[in-house]
Amino acid sequence: MGYQEASYSELKSRLSEKKMNILGKLFDAIDASHLNVDEWIEK
Repeated sequence: MGYQEASYSELKSRLSEKKMNILGKLFDAIDASHLNVDEWIEK
């Protein structure tokens, strides 16, 4: 199985609202765990 990048708008047009809600929660969790990553990288 190959890998292909997809934009957020492509995902939104192809996935159900339920799956997009799950992805939204995943993106929020990633953002929350990496809030200060830029500050950490610059140290």
